[in-house]
Amino acid sequence: MKQVILNPFFILIIISIFSACREEDSTEMQHLEVVSVFPPESAMNVSLNVLVLVTFDDSIKAETINAASFKLINEQNEIVPAQISYDPNNRTAKLDPLLLLEVASQYTVSLDSTIMDHDDRHLSNTQWHFTTAGSSLEVLNVFPGENAPDVSLDVHPYVTFNNAVNPGTLNSNNVKLLNDQDEVVEAIASYVEDSLTLILEPLVPLKPNRSYTVSLDSTILDLSFAPLRNKRWSFTTINSDPARYQAAFNASWSSSTHPTEFPSNPHFSGLIGMTHNHSIKLFESGQRASLGIKNMAELGSKANLTTEIQQFIDDGTAQFIISGGGISPSPGTVQVEFDIDIVHPLVSITSMLAPSPDWFVAVSNLDLYENNEWVDEITIPVNIYDAGTDSGTTFQSPNQPTDPVENIVMITTTPLGENGSVSTLGTITFSRID
Repeated sequence: MKQVILNPFFILIIISIFSACREEDSTEMQHLEVVSVFPPESAMNVSLNVLVLVTFDDSIKAETINAASFKLINEQNEIVPAQISYDPNNRTAKLDPLLLLEVASQYTVSLDSTIMDHDDRHLSNTQWHFTTAGSSLEVLNVFPGENAPDVSLDVHPYVTFNNAVNPGTLNSNNVKLLNDQDEVVEAIASYVEDSLTLILEPLVPLKPNRSYTVSLDSTILDLSFAPLRNKRWSFTTINSDPARYQAAFNASWSSSTHPTEFPSNPHFSGLIGMTHNHSIKLFESGQRASLGIKNMAELGSKANLTTEIQQFIDDGTAQFIISGGGISPSPGTVQVEFDIDIVHPLVSITSMLAPSPDWFVAVSNLDLYENNEWVDEITIPVNIYDAGTDSGTTFQSPNQPTDPVENIVMITTTPLGENGSVSTLGTITFSRID
């Protein structure tokens, strides 16, 4: 038998070719792989607005990741409508469902082999499952009710939930009060944990005969991170024509009603006041007097107070200045007429009691619109106040500026008061005349 001797160099060439073929075959057999997913396999209590994420071991061809190759499937084997996107920077594909997922339901994520990287490595068909949270955040009731008519202009809409809300998920982007132009009405939202209630407090007056909508969206979560299903409801504010009133100040202050040190020339300065909304006050007991109140109470002057009221009007918190005559001597009567509307349904009127250091009478913050209608007639006793700007203690005290200025207080001491109270100095009757 003839013996064949192989050249060692030839053998090395054959081995190299064989090894290269093996490496090529190995490369062809490799697949694109998934390195992480969210939610994880068999995850429970998954949020109903979850974003499904898949990260690959290599950058993929973006055109191969689409609604046909990346699917979310519900328990009825239906494909959930979703938006598909891919971020090449982190090799992650995202599936964003267009609808909230169902409560306590199993979903399947499916990736198919048409997905490939730039080396044409295909993904093996891949599936995994997760289950959504067993309960959802829901609205139990709302106020005003859906499509409620004749709602008060100072309404504070509220909504009550079935579960405790995560307060950190409440913000101005997902809690909105909208007007009929779909513009946001500035409001403060506060959440009351004990009653599971969210309250909206408008910071500007609502307008009459307008539709308003409260909007809540699914980024509001409960404590288990279950989202709220989007909720919107609307209501319409009250519609009412303006009214016209007569205010009749009937002063009863006399030597017989208040005999202590009764002055020889008792009188009241000209009436001054305004119609306004609930957000402001002409003055407030327990607070410092404005310059306008000071000069009215000390001098009977209307000038500075008129300027202050005009500023309220310019700001939209007041509507009309009320200005009338005084009474001299007291007792006596004076009338003044004024217009009023439901955007500014409150009335405040003041007058200096004279002579005095800084004492004045007033009816303050009287609401003439009650139970969705204008009050026909109402009589209110005037209160007597010390403006806190002059330290005189009698009707004829010389000028004694108080330094520092003190707060406005109701008077209960002599010469007007006795035993901690003051007899009525008069009343103002408000009568609707139109």
